[in-house]
Amino acid sequence: MAISSCTQMPEANEPAPVAFLPGNIKTVDSLVAVFMNQYNIPGLSFTIARNDSIKIERCYGYADKDTKELMNPGNRFRIASISKAFTATAIMKLVEQGKLHLQDKVFGVGGILGTTYGTDPYKRWVQEITVENLLEHLAGGWSGYKDRKDEGPTNDQDPVFLHREMDLDALISWALDNQPLKYEPGTHFQYSNFGFDLLGRVIEKVTGMKYEEYVRRAVLQPCGITDMQMAGNTLADRLPGEVHYYDSQNDPYTLFDWRRLYSNGGWIATPTDLVKFIMRVDKFPQKADILEPATLDTMFSAPAVSPDYGKGWFVNKYDDYSHSGGFPGLQSLLVRTHDGFCWAVIVNTLSREAVYGNKLDPLMRQIRQAISYWPNGEI
Repeated sequence: MAISSCTQMPEANEPAPVAFLPGNIKTVDSLVAVFMNQYNIPGLSFTIARNDSIKIERCYGYADKDTKELMNPGNRFRIASISKAFTATAIMKLVEQGKLHLQDKVFGVGGILGTTYGTDPYKRWVQEITVENLLEHLAGGWSGYKDRKDEGPTNDQDPVFLHREMDLDALISWALDNQPLKYEPGTHFQYSNFGFDLLGRVIEKVTGMKYEEYVRRAVLQPCGITDMQMAGNTLADRLPGEVHYYDSQNDPYTLFDWRRLYSNGGWIATPTDLVKFIMRVDKFPQKADILEPATLDTMFSAPAVSPDYGKGWFVNKYDDYSHSGGFPGLQSLLVRTHDGFCWAVIVNTLSREAVYGNKLDPLMRQIRQAISYWPNGEI
């Protein structure tokens, strides 16, 4: 793509890494500059690992364009729906330990959450919902999306985005009482943020611990991740090292209650945190995974009714695993490819064209292809 000489090109915020070929990095920087200009992105940060070894961290633009704070690898972002991959991994750890079963019912007498929420008797099919149904977005409803998430939201029927005056417990009860399921569980894919919030409550019921604390102990600490936290709501709640979010259509700090996004989308992290995580569930041999091979196979297996989504992860016929996230103020992507690469990229704005057109993935694949020589060792 030709670059106009009058266009101000975003530059990398650090020198080219010495172990790489300078021409490769120059190409990478040009690809990112074109992308940032095309989608009006203030700041971008990515990390790439190869064969379970982190090779490159690269940052561009601003963590805060108002104060001219440059992006650096330590800047943390809301990661939105990539949080679902962490929740799914935590659930699978409990399954592996025999503390939970995928076919366990969630609601009703004998269910994990029992009759704690909503009014018994429940509406049709609610008592049939299993843990596996929630992991696979096959609960039968509670979705603001069409049958595939890349088509974008169609309405606001995902309870997560309704009734901000309610806390999550009140919202769960309201949804059970007022939003009937559209389909029998297990028969129809409907991407549901609310369903993954229910999994957070399942984790808390089974472990007796707060969701954040259990994930920290069972998932983050074994991966060597120390600085992930749950996001706050307002600009005043911005945590140390967290970027400033920008959006041309909605205020990233008032539109959603981030505390209610919780186990479906509430974490903040660096791209390197995300790569450290995915390297420990990637089935590559260089670093030990935190789940057993059979457990990983189960987590990444997709049902026939929805062959491109496993349990908390998008999957494809090439044996790649991924998850993306997008809310006002951010876009995020985490990918494991079948040929030994893991990467994460996050930006601090939401471009509707970019997020619904899945533009971050082609960018990262172009970056990978632009690097012809990968040095030994880890940065």
